[in-house]
Amino acid sequence: MAHYLFRFTFTAETVKAMLANPKDRREPAGRIFAAHGGKMLHYFWMMGEYDGMAICDFADAKGAAAVSMTVASSGAFGRFETTPLLTMEEVLAAMELSRKSGGSYVPPGR
Repeated sequence: MAHYLFRFTFTAETVKAMLANPKDRREPAGRIFAAHGGKMLHYFWMMGEYDGMAICDFADAKGAAAVSMTVASSGAFGRFETTPLLTMEEVLAAMELSRKSGGSYVPPGR
C-alpha cells in the first residue's frame, strides 16, 4: 500500500456550518477515502496554515487523486493538497537506484 498525506483548509462558510452544528468529522472523512479504495489511518485537526490532515493508505495513486478531485470539487475546502509519503525502505531503495545510476544526469551548461 502507498501512503498519502492529505492537508486541508476549510472555507469560512464550512467553518460557520461546523460551529453551528458540531460533529465528529472522522467518520465522513473515512467514508470518502474508503469509497475510493483507501483506508484512513490518522485524522488530525491542526492550528496554523492548515485546518487538518489525514494519513491514508491506497493501493495506487488513482484512488488518492480521485479523493482529491472529489473533495476539492465540493466547495467546502479553500485548499486541499495530496502528498505521497515514502517509507524508509522506499527511500533507501530510491537512494540505491540513484547511486547505481552513477551520476548519469548532466546539468544544463555542462
